[in-house]
Amino acid sequence: MGLKVKNSELVRSSQCAYRREREISTESVKTDNYIKSGVIKNLVKYGLGYDSTTKTYGTRPSETDVVTAIAEAFENLNFPVEATREEHRKEAEKEILRYLRCEKRQPLAFESKELALWDVDVTVSPDVVFIDNDKKTIEVVLFKAKRPNVSMNADEVEYYNKGKQSTVSTNLELYSLFAFGKDLMPCDSTYQVKASFYFLRKKNDNAAKANFDLDFFNADGKNVVFITEEVSKDIDGNSTYGLYDGMFEKQFDELLRLINKTVFFRHDFE
Repeated sequence: MGLKVKNSELVRSSQCAYRREREISTESVKTDNYIKSGVIKNLVKYGLGYDSTTKTYGTRPSETDVVTAIAEAFENLNFPVEATREEHRKEAEKEILRYLRCEKRQPLAFESKELALWDVDVTVSPDVVFIDNDKKTIEVVLFKAKRPNVSMNADEVEYYNKGKQSTVSTNLELYSLFAFGKDLMPCDSTYQVKASFYFLRKKNDNAAKANFDLDFFNADGKNVVFITEEVSKDIDGNSTYGLYDGMFEKQFDELLRLINKTVFFRHDFE
């Protein structure tokens, strides 16, 4: 059976097979924290110059304008008391400005696109893309308004999801960004394609100890995780089948196998 999902659903697709088959929404209940995370991501994009009307990145606003936008956005969020609102606003402001001050590249915006990843049709919606045609590099990025929960190194796993290792080599959402980057390549070219999660909070951020590294891209914070590989595309638009393609094809096959097994089991008892 085929499957249609958003890239954000891939992190929990195998656990939600039963609900998806019954056409029950896979979207989580939009909690206050969920809404806050979306607001923060939009504020980062605003700070990079994103225009929601034209859906393009242009001139970046001043830092003063960004701070004002953060304050206004947090006024519309739900918090139990004003002191909590102010604490969260200050925290978000520090994290957003840290990234914006460190990001010197020109961002690009691309519309969501449905990609056929074997038997799974995934609608991929990156937050920002960075392309350097001189250096032949493409990086597709999703912002995450939280601490890192994905490990770069499979030999030093720090995070688990549903009892399974959470690493870049097992993250289907990250691979969908990689596939998006491959799709952006022009024909008859070779690029270094990179798919990244930018966690706005570093693992070593600690307010109690006054630990706050001002360098967003300092690897010690483990807040930038990625997969990257050199990819070639021929004149007909066919790209090379690389290491990550082979690795994730098996995982998408396993995803469908689990879903089909769940559906068969339910039908057998109806």
